[in-house]
Amino acid sequence: EGSVSPVPCPAGTFGSAVGMRDATCSGMCWAGGCNAASSACQEGHYCPLGSIAATQLTCGGIDRYCPAGSAAPIAVSSGYYTVGPDYSGGNPLTRTAQKLCEPGHYCVDGVQRPCPAGRFGMSAGLASPGCSGTCPEGYFCPEGSSNATSRPCPAGRYGSSAGLTDGSCSGLCAPGHYCPAGSSSPQQMPCAFLTPARAEDAGSGFRTYLTANDSTPTSIVYVNNMPMRVLSEPNSVFCPMGSILPIRPLPGYFTAGGGTTTRYKQIPCTLGSYCVNGVVHNCPPGRYGRTEGLWDPQCSGVCAKGHYCPSGSTSSTMYPCPAGKFGSTEGLTGSDCSGSCVHPLDCPPGSVRSTPILSS
Repeated sequence: EGSVSPVPCPAGTFGSAVGMRDATCSGMCWAGGCNAASSACQEGHYCPLGSIAATQLTCGGIDRYCPAGSAAPIAVSSGYYTVGPDYSGGNPLTRTAQKLCEPGHYCVDGVQRPCPAGRFGMSAGLASPGCSGTCPEGYFCPEGSSNATSRPCPAGRYGSSAGLTDGSCSGLCAPGHYCPAGSSSPQQMPCAFLTPARAEDAGSGFRTYLTANDSTPTSIVYVNNMPMRVLSEPNSVFCPMGSILPIRPLPGYFTAGGGTTTRYKQIPCTLGSYCVNGVVHNCPPGRYGRTEGLWDPQCSGVCAKGHYCPSGSTSSTMYPCPAGKFGSTEGLTGSDCSGSCVHPLDCPPGSVRSTPILSS
């Protein structure tokens, strides 16, 4: 039956045809009824009461969205961002849905942004730039991080403050120390200290200085209530700035700098000495060392006849046997040499016989 006055199409629908006969406002009708879907407001738009077009009004901004059949824009929920339409070049003013903010991001007014560098977002639905918190000491968090501890400061570096943003962290490990990944102090580990206390306790991610076949002796000490092994020969390693592990000195070198457990450089063994496991030893009595970098107690050789070589000698003729004495063998160690001459005046310094050779 005809109406005395027209009735507006309901909000969320539109009527673009004439002669519409029910609240579906559809122009697609037949004996069994009308197709209501054909009159639903288009997504990304809304249709107030009495609308005549599927795109009657634009949804209006990224802080709201309009699914199909919307009577009014819907404000985006806290911790969500708006999306759509899905076709290329979609208008940001015609958002069609909202999605939960992803981990590593926060969402404000319908926009998803990465968590700032130095912070992390562990959960979905974050709604402030503070995200889940600040990256802890020993770790760094670039922009968009979703985990606080997924990026430890690299070995050889340390992170002494929270909120670090890149792999340079706070700087290089201090001389005389080494820094495993995730270190929070420039003096994380004194060079001659090893942890954990037992090699079998080391996890797959821990690189220990001692190998399974290394017989270097250690003892257990406690530092800040943490059991550690300390090398019984602490001079056998050194750690320059930025070390990731203790380093053995080269043969013929000794370690120097810092204290006995915090050596940070190696130096060639000096004349008259040899170096083993980073420690300087004088060449033994009766021998001499005429070059740097020796690593064998045999040094450069034995002292020449007619001379003696105390510990630390640098020449095969270091000291001639005194007048009145003689040295008939190599490798003499003291001023008595091989003994006294029969006639002291017959033996000038450096004599090799107890009696002079008489000419015929």
